[in-house]
Amino acid sequence: MLGLYIHIPFCKKKCNYCDFISFENSEHIIDNYLKFINKEIKLVNINDYKPDTIYVGGGTPSILTEQQIGTLFKIIYSNFNCGNIQEISYECNPESLTETKLRILKDFNVNRLSIGLQSFNN
Repeated sequence: MLGLYIHIPFCKKKCNYCDFISFENSEHIIDNYLKFINKEIKLVNINDYKPDTIYVGGGTPSILTEQQIGTLFKIIYSNFNCGNIQEISYECNPESLTETKLRILKDFNVNRLSIGLQSFNN
């Protein structure tokens, strides 16, 4: 079983307990970050990589706009052989999740949302 993890290191606010690399109030650099993810994947040239699972974690991936979520999944689907995918997970915070984002995630075959325990404070 092969997995692909993509880290989205952006948050509205950095949680005190979080040990993951993340940056708050950095929405202005997300588009460039996505361009660099695409560039890095192409540099490694791993088109033969056939992941069974994809996990988009963070940070808070649901902070991405609808367009940015679409861009991210287009990068994934254009650079990897996704014919064997069994599970696509996407970390979310209810605060930054909308019905439109949920529809987009469904359109890109996301079949698992990960909502952190800290969300119970919202």
